[in-house]
Amino acid sequence: HQLTLSFVVTVIALFTTIYIALLMFILQALLV
Repeated sequence: HQLTLSFVVTVIALFTTIYIALLMFILQALLV
């Protein structure tokens, strides 16, 4: 169970990072 939890947390962190980076990119594109 510990390994699965660690994997899920890693995937969530990865997707969150990608989502924020994409959001920042879109905001910059709109502002310019």
